[in-house]
Amino acid sequence: MKNLELKVLEKTVKKHFVDELEIFASSNGRKASQICDEVKPDIALLDIEMPGMNGIELAKVYKRKVCGLYYHIYNGI
Repeated sequence: MKNLELKVLEKTVKKHFVDELEIFASSNGRKASQICDEVKPDIALLDIEMPGMNGIELAKVYKRKVCGLYYHIYNGI
């Protein structure tokens, strides 16, 4: 995902859920994977075109690792 799109998405989510969520963002799949390992999120928004590991690959990995993880895969275009 382009950095601008990532920043807009992060800002929008924070605006609507400022006191309800802790938000972590990454511009590449490998870093997102590390964050998921550390944080164990309940929800993940994954870009289908992330460099390093795309959103589909990351979802497959975490579907096996984390029961109950809700994820949404989208194309940042």
